[in-house]
Amino acid sequence: MKKYQCDNCEQTKCESEFSDVTDVSMRFSPGDKYTDKECPECGSLAYPVETIVTVEELQDSANKLIDEIELLVSDHLKDDGLKFEDCSLVGIMQSTSELSSRITGIENSDMKGQPDTWLEAIFKHYKETQDGSFPPLFVAAISKSSWHEWQNGSEYSDLETEIKLEDCDHYASCNIHLVFDWQEESISFDFGNNLSDGFNEGEKIHFDYNDPDEMKSSITEAIDESWDDIKSNNSGYEKLSVDDVKSMALEIARILIRKPV
Repeated sequence: MKKYQCDNCEQTKCESEFSDVTDVSMRFSPGDKYTDKECPECGSLAYPVETIVTVEELQDSANKLIDEIELLVSDHLKDDGLKFEDCSLVGIMQSTSELSSRITGIENSDMKGQPDTWLEAIFKHYKETQDGSFPPLFVAAISKSSWHEWQNGSEYSDLETEIKLEDCDHYASCNIHLVFDWQEESISFDFGNNLSDGFNEGEKIHFDYNDPDEMKSSITEAIDESWDDIKSNNSGYEKLSVDDVKSMALEIARILIRKPV
């Protein structure tokens, strides 16, 4: 049975366990990815989970097919004896033997499927477009979070979230940017602010993003280690707790390591 995954809380269940989508005309615009299901828990849209065939599954299915072909050809040759017109069957036997050898040699690196994470999809999208834009489906995915697309360009592109500061006589916020450096193929956080004068850059930290399983812990450690510098390099952060800031950073991290839909 087809599996669906909630785009918000990420729970994955069988199709029958999700509700039919409501308010279709209000929830979809031209060009949006359509789905017929929504999460029964949080009400967010749920999308089919794409099944990626593994190397082992491909090899198993192909080898079973080869075995069946070989058996049919072998039985025919044994029953009827080898005749001139059956030489093509011998060729089939030889071909299946060669095909079997090639299938056995397939490795994971030969399987060209979809990106495993949104982060991979973002860099793949840049290599294809070279314009610094983010994939439209990714922009839609973060629209339910506190993060949004801030700016994009051929050298740098930014995502942004902000924490509004209370008890100020003018608008003030701590603005966290996730900066994509396309030339270096790297990402980093910039802990800046906005004191009614636009975005002001602040302390920048780098973290290990190559391993999705370790990204969140790497971000947590990097913020903990740089917290004093973050507070001293831009006003406003002294009003926040380190847990508030880590929570915002981890929110986007959880999306980046999620499998694209």
